[in-house]
Amino acid sequence: IVRITGEATGRSLILLDELGAGTDPGEGAALAKAVLNHLLSRNVKIIATTHYGELKEFAYLTDGIENASVEFDLETLRPTYHLQIGIPGASNAFSIAARLGLDAAIVAEARANLASHSEATDELIRRIEQSHREAAEQRRAAERSSTDAGSLRRRDEEQLGRLDSARDRVEYKARAKAEAMITTYSRKLDHTLEQLAVQKKDSKRAHDL
Repeated sequence: IVRITGEATGRSLILLDELGAGTDPGEGAALAKAVLNHLLSRNVKIIATTHYGELKEFAYLTDGIENASVEFDLETLRPTYHLQIGIPGASNAFSIAARLGLDAAIVAEARANLASHSEATDELIRRIEQSHREAAEQRRAAERSSTDAGSLRRRDEEQLGRLDSARDRVEYKARAKAEAMITTYSRKLDHTLEQLAVQKKDSKRAHDL
């Protein structure tokens, strides 16, 4: 860390695993925040992992830093490997210990021993994670609804297209039939007029005689 803070530039990418670990948690978290602030002031790109709640809060409250976590399934006690941007991860130590069979009284005493602030922070993180999962499910449901609506719209458009085609065919046939009838009647009318003209001539000739 000494070498990194001394040599890092705006072109550097720094990877820090469990920054501030291995010492008193309070001092470790304070040191970690100071290191991150120093690197941020030099526009360094940083990826840092931590279990410290103070650092998660620090990331939430500091411009230029984004929390992220890998989702953990408490039912199976396995990570899902789903990266969640903007959501800090909870340690879930008590829940995991209880699921693994640690005596309930021990877990209860551990919860009581934990500082109320840290407990509230973890509870807030869990609520954020739950809200994120619910929002993701609502988004997926909306996408499914949108897909269904799109399918219905396309089906309706196809049906309208078929109806338009059928109407055009009917109109074409009706026009063709009407034109044929008009042609037939015109021919009959012409023939009738010719016959009348002939009869008129014959009648006149007979009168003259």
